[in-house]
Amino acid sequence: MHAGTDGKKRDPQRVRVLAYRLHGQATEYRLATDLLDVDLYPARELAALYGQRWEIESVFGELPLANNQMANATALPLDVTPKVTLR
Repeated sequence: MHAGTDGKKRDPQRVRVLAYRLHGQATEYRLATDLLDVDLYPARELAALYGQRWEIESVFGELPLANNQMANATALPLDVTPKVTLR
């Protein structure tokens, strides 16, 4: 896989692609990661962490400041950085 900015494809990046379905759903999700060691990073664990990350992301979208509902309010310095991230 090549980075989107590498138009000449000079710097390829090896990735592992996981395909999975959430319990009871038909939609297939795919996750590309550079965490290649299957023993250190089992597919089920990565899929679970990725799901948790998107739950957190959806909460950010519901925050009033994120939706510009409080555009005239004074922005407070809040640490809302996700603590669970995938590389």
